[in-house]
Amino acid sequence: MLKRGWWYLIAGLAITGVPVVTSVAEAAGGAAAATTTVTINANNPSFTDTGVDLTLNESFSITATGKAKWTHTSPSTGPNGYRFSQSNGTRTCGYDQYHPFEVPSFLAPGLNCWSLVGRIGTTGVIFSVGASLTMPAPYSGELYLAFNDDYYPNNSGDFVAMITVP
Repeated sequence: MLKRGWWYLIAGLAITGVPVVTSVAEAAGGAAAATTTVTINANNPSFTDTGVDLTLNESFSITATGKAKWTHTSPSTGPNGYRFSQSNGTRTCGYDQYHPFEVPSFLAPGLNCWSLVGRIGTTGVIFSVGASLTMPAPYSGELYLAFNDDYYPNNSGDFVAMITVP
């Protein structure tokens, strides 16, 4: 009788859609990792608020995909962008970051041009994210992401970032 009762309970849970175990972490007594997906538009000149709050030394990871253009006629780039010394077909990324006639500057001069960058807090140090990044938070605050460029009206495309906090 007792064995049959457990089978009815398990069958009832399966029929109602109640998960018996939702993740390995929960089964072991811990919390499941939280994942947030955010779209970063290449034509947005400001940082995108991800809604993810980090605390000091909390580990987090970002995986990004997508394609973006920094002009109407430029080739597309992925979240890694172009390295400082890499040619985009006509000039190097460094030339675009530092040429003398350019008044506005890149969000993060010296980091890959036209790449995904981030910062923690509204005034935090900007760091390279690219296609993937895993690190502990150097301080507490909200995570922000952006497209590293100096002129946004002629940009197109976007990156999609998945942020995981265990």
